[in-house]
Amino acid sequence: HAGSHVPAAAAKLPILDRVLARVGAADDPRAGESTFLREMRETAAILKASTPRSFVVVDEIGRGTATTDGTALAHAVCSTLSGAGGPLSIFTTHFFELTALEDETNGRVKNFHVDALVDEKELTLLYKVEAGPAKKSFGVRCARLAGFPEDVVADAEKRVAALEGGSS
Repeated sequence: HAGSHVPAAAAKLPILDRVLARVGAADDPRAGESTFLREMRETAAILKASTPRSFVVVDEIGRGTATTDGTALAHAVCSTLSGAGGPLSIFTTHFFELTALEDETNGRVKNFHVDALVDEKELTLLYKVEAGPAKKSFGVRCARLAGFPEDVVADAEKRVAALEGGSS
């Protein structure tokens, strides 16, 4: 832990035997590996190598496949990591269904989200971590913020409304 910067007045850290991370996305076409296959291989290595004294960071498991498979894989990985005797972990996901793990794991999983200010058309990312799950997805608003053409954003908004059971 020597040399670790802690952006706080103080911190209590356990002694760790290893730090394992699966963050980012890159494929390797020369090796015949898609981004998703690399993600799965890296995650498999983490699951096999982690111990109760490890610190694990996993970012967005399951994006490169169907939503049902991705949700199921993310749930299984998070459940395994948060199980009794599992490593200290940070697990980020866009699968809202996984927020149920806080109740299912008797508090071993804690939900947090990055706060945002939202009005009818605007999204302001606050970069402030708050307790609890996000109340809503902001994907379409992020697309607008990123500069998507307005006709594409409007089409996506209609599709979200239809998928959520609203009018189209």
